[in-house]
Amino acid sequence: MAGRLGRLPLGRVGALLVLAVLMALVVVPVLVVAAGSLWSASFIRLPGQITLENYAKTLTADSGTVLITTLEFTIGSAIVATVLGAALAWIVVRTDIPLRPVVRWLPVAPMLVSGLVTNIGWIILYSPRSGLVNIWIEHLFRLDHPIFNIYSMLGLVAALGLYLVPIPYLIFLGPLGSMDRSLDEASRASGAGALRTLRHVTLPLLMPATMASFTLVGIIAAHAFETPVLIGLPGGVRTYMATIYQSMTASQDYGLASAQAMIYLVLIGLLLAGNRYITKVEARFALVGGKGNPPGVVRMGPWRYLLLAGILVEFVIGFVQLVAANVLVSLLPFYTTTGSLPPLTLDNYSAALSAADSLQAIFNSMSVAGATAVCAAILATFLAFIAYKTKWRGRRLAEELGTLPIAFPPLILSMALLVTLLSIPGLIGLYNSVALLVLVLTVVFLPFALRVVSATIISIDDQLIEASASCGARTLRTMRSIVFPLMTTGLAAAAAIAFVMSFRELGGVALIQPPTMTLLPVDIYTLFQTGSPSQQVYALNIISSIITLAVPLVVAGAVWVVLRVTRRGAAWDRMAGHWVAPLEQSPSEG
Repeated sequence: MAGRLGRLPLGRVGALLVLAVLMALVVVPVLVVAAGSLWSASFIRLPGQITLENYAKTLTADSGTVLITTLEFTIGSAIVATVLGAALAWIVVRTDIPLRPVVRWLPVAPMLVSGLVTNIGWIILYSPRSGLVNIWIEHLFRLDHPIFNIYSMLGLVAALGLYLVPIPYLIFLGPLGSMDRSLDEASRASGAGALRTLRHVTLPLLMPATMASFTLVGIIAAHAFETPVLIGLPGGVRTYMATIYQSMTASQDYGLASAQAMIYLVLIGLLLAGNRYITKVEARFALVGGKGNPPGVVRMGPWRYLLLAGILVEFVIGFVQLVAANVLVSLLPFYTTTGSLPPLTLDNYSAALSAADSLQAIFNSMSVAGATAVCAAILATFLAFIAYKTKWRGRRLAEELGTLPIAFPPLILSMALLVTLLSIPGLIGLYNSVALLVLVLTVVFLPFALRVVSATIISIDDQLIEASASCGARTLRTMRSIVFPLMTTGLAAAAAIAFVMSFRELGGVALIQPPTMTLLPVDIYTLFQTGSPSQQVYALNIISSIITLAVPLVVAGAVWVVLRVTRRGAAWDRMAGHWVAPLEQSPSEG
């Protein structure tokens, strides 16, 4: 084996090592958790014996309730998000509503804020005891009981379903925008109206997109951490995600948590298998033909104003009211449920930014997110280059390995790595370290960075890579001299996405945060749960949102400046060449 590696090019040896490490980071922890779920001791390195006791504890009468609750929560959220996303996409693409270029981007707004902002906003407004909406309705109609209860299954489904609407909305924009106009015209020529055409032509053709959207949103709902913990646990609505978190933190029963994680991974695996099967393209669902025409716009008459109002209502309910609730409470000197609101003040922001712990938490989160962004962008570029720009046998394995972590919820992946470190001798040095945080977040968000980088690297002509190789450059030098300079925009976008997602991630770091280091999402969650200091929590939530919004804008501005300066420099070089060339000619040539 050593002889074979010695004969391989250095770049290929490095690629094999990277792929082996990545596989070990994903596969080995799952195997360790699977073994731990069948071991009587807390960790497999401790003396014990093979047992099914952990599964017996998991598969009790109570576990059946948890399983049903999890399925209701996951399926309900997926249905709400898919139906609303499809309806909004159809309204924007296929109808003549006013202000269409503006309202086109409104359904995407929830992606701009974290789950902490939206879930805490739901609690502020619709908590049965202290929710502002409930209080105002009770005072207005002189009721003695609240109307809304966010701490319920309906509340969980509404909160997460509305938060996930942007995903199916973006999925449906493509098929609806590509649908051949002749299909609608044939239906109309047969005497069908707009609604009948929608029911018998449009919806059947959108079935693959509908099912793919449903399964994808179901997978993301199964990964959700903030909603089950912040809204589900206080209301007694226990899902598998909240149960695993409690087993790790409250009872510290690692064997039970491992068994619960394995069962949950089986459920997610079924969703992934369904998504993979459904997204297979079939000819009977083709939307674009060789002589197709762009989709026509349905004239809705006066109903178009009602459809516009529907989009605005969804935007207000799913985004505006939640952000406004956080902003309002963050400006109050104290939170009161009786009488008029006290005067607004910025003292909470001053206190939050002057507190040493909060500033340190912001700095820690930005440092960890920055390191994660760099590692994820570089690793994604390396994997995409192997998959699309080499001729190596099995090169597409790089893309498969890079996408594999999306199958694991961040909480379960971090729990699996934590249990692995405590189970295998020699790895304990990574326990309670910043390196573990960066490692987990890099693996968790690698698939997202890989999607962005892959689209960019595919656009690079293979002739550039071949020219570099013909000049004797090795793989690493080709990547440094050719690939990276041509991928400025793609790398910046991948790094920005990884930064934003890792900066506001809670589930992936809740179990592995070092005791001497506080990250901002964990700090917000802890302060919100303990209620002290109550008002600063909302200020920190808004500050976190401002940071995650500002970073992509700064990155985009920096990329624009770099490209602008580069193009201007090229223009100056061409101008200088134009003026210098005549001067370099000989007198006889002049």
